[in-house]
Amino acid sequence: MRKRNLIADAFFEGVSAFSEESGANGFDSRAEYSGIKNDGDLTRMICTASYTDYDIEYVYTASGAGLCSVFNFRVIFDRRMPYIKYSPYDLMFKIDENDFRTFTFGYIESPERMKRIIEALVPRLYGFLDGLDRIVRSRAVMSDVFDKFSDGVNAHFGREIFRAAESDDGGLADMLESYYTADDSFYVSKAYALFLRCDYNGAYNAMRRYKNRSGYKVRLMTFIASIQKEYEAVPPECDSTGDGVFAAKTQFGRFMLSGAIMFLPVAAALAGLHFLVSALIYNGAIWSDAWFWLHALRYVSSAVIPALAYGYFARKATLIFFKPERRKYLSALDKITANRRQSGCFSVTVYAVTAMLLISVVINANTFAAFYDRDIRLPSETSLLQSDRYDYNEVEKLVKAEGQYDRYGNYLPVEQYIIVLKNGKKYMLSYEITNDIAEKKIVPVFESKGVPVVTVKDADDIDFVP
Repeated sequence: MRKRNLIADAFFEGVSAFSEESGANGFDSRAEYSGIKNDGDLTRMICTASYTDYDIEYVYTASGAGLCSVFNFRVIFDRRMPYIKYSPYDLMFKIDENDFRTFTFGYIESPERMKRIIEALVPRLYGFLDGLDRIVRSRAVMSDVFDKFSDGVNAHFGREIFRAAESDDGGLADMLESYYTADDSFYVSKAYALFLRCDYNGAYNAMRRYKNRSGYKVRLMTFIASIQKEYEAVPPECDSTGDGVFAAKTQFGRFMLSGAIMFLPVAAALAGLHFLVSALIYNGAIWSDAWFWLHALRYVSSAVIPALAYGYFARKATLIFFKPERRKYLSALDKITANRRQSGCFSVTVYAVTAMLLISVVINANTFAAFYDRDIRLPSETSLLQSDRYDYNEVEKLVKAEGQYDRYGNYLPVEQYIIVLKNGKKYMLSYEITNDIAEKKIVPVFESKGVPVVTVKDADDIDFVP
């Protein structure tokens, strides 16, 4: 059973009530869900209010294409080509060229916020409908609106797409959908959030980085450059976009902090898994160097990346570092973005990291020596997943090398034990095996099986020791 999206419920209630009150002739809605069989969480809810000469398509995007919990709408003038949709920003130069208040709200974290947004927007929507009625009554105005709209679309794609796609409505529709997504993303961007927060220098400089600007963006930049006092583009209590965009500033810090919280549990889990796998692989052995505790410390450094991947599960703990009112907002924002992290790329990443960890632990655990009552087991030279067994009578000697000369002739007093087989092969036990461990766990096994144990000063001299 799907979990209800209460923000979407508030969206539906608000736009359906306004559509009825404003005299819409019809009202239709549909919901889109994630998953191959549409069995996942809500991604979009689309409500279409039909008036005499146009349709208004209200959209709540829960998640998708970089958008998160966004309310916006577009107008359809020609029902024969419903894929041509005008945002209110495409039309305001004909309705009120001095009105730069927002019609788009992103990062809506609660149904209460959605209700406040729609309540604040309703008076403006009535005026907007009056403007639409004026537009549709003039063929010249309609033509001008389309020309400006097509200029923005063509600028986005860098070429004329309407003529090129006249014979392919499906191709044009797909291209326009990608344009709408890109256009919508501007109104939940940092540049636009700075404008909503009255940081006009920051907003203007950020908008300058945009290429192929639409007519509205050019008009907005001109307006920002001429502002002499603060302009309320959105009521403060409705500025979910600014809240969400600036909350994103904390996300990297929270990401790193949640990874740090998960680091020790992940490292401990990997070390424990190493010992568990080693116990299964070397079951029945007298001793294996895989069981030496220092080998588990190899996983400390390798725990960094998986800790960051699993950091999502510790995100809630990071909220303690914020003030209560900020904590409440971030917690609500986490909930609406949870579905995006628990599906798609996030799920694939978590599963992939988990699989890679399990495989790496198994492979690593299989790279050690083990000593049994009848024989010894050494890792294969040809495969990380295989091992070779040798009877003790196939072992020529166990050599304790007290050190080794490097290529510069410097003597390095680092002890190491080397198993020399009669077939000429040599196996070096890991450097982590200390002399005390070797004397207690390894040497007695070889001595009890009649294998000579010799000591050399230089590891390179083992071939000359009888």
